[in-house]
Amino acid sequence: MLTRIFVALLLFLIPFLLYLLYAKTKRRLEGAASSEAMTPWLMLVLSGLVIATGGIIAIGVLFDHDRDVKVRPPAYVDGEIIPAGPVE
Repeated sequence: MLTRIFVALLLFLIPFLLYLLYAKTKRRLEGAASSEAMTPWLMLVLSGLVIATGGIIAIGVLFDHDRDVKVRPPAYVDGEIIPAGPVE
């Protein structure tokens, strides 16, 4: 579950990271300070949401997983850790 959250967060942040790279490159080439008021926050947030949503849907469609399998969680019994596994 935590991996899914990190993947969604990473996908959401991709447009921001690309814009940051673009702004730094442009500032370096032009030699002028960029205005923060010119940052397209709405477009960055919307494109991040679209990419994250598309990524979550793609992961669900592309990676085959059996939804009917019941999994037993790991347990600590008699001083030993019994790993997780399918319920038989």
